[in-house]
Amino acid sequence: MRRGIRTHHSRQGHRRNTHRHPPSENRSIMDRTNSGNTEFHDAFASTDTAPLTPASDGSYTLSLFIDRCSVEVFAQNGQVTMTGLIFPGPDSTSLSLYAKGGTAAGPVAGQVFDRTGDQVTGECEC
Repeated sequence: MRRGIRTHHSRQGHRRNTHRHPPSENRSIMDRTNSGNTEFHDAFASTDTAPLTPASDGSYTLSLFIDRCSVEVFAQNGQVTMTGLIFPGPDSTSLSLYAKGGTAAGPVAGQVFDRTGDQVTGECEC
């Protein structure tokens, strides 16, 4: 099973930054190979991994900080951290959760802030 979060994806889905954590592999994966402008250097379009152990109940806790050109992931209360710099296109503004080969369940909450750090929309359930 695969499950994860796509950030900065375009309406057509051609560009996206993906963070996933396949349960059977015990790792966190940040894939920026399709994240927008990646042609300026051969090594930029990368897929990076870090070990990630689920909690005793099999769950994962993720905190993501997302802005226009970066994604920071803090997994299992900071035991694993990943940061990705990206250069998305102007239409790459969506965020989505996905599951392939199974289901992903659990509470998901988000907050949106403006450039100054002021909360602008309140908490939202996704």
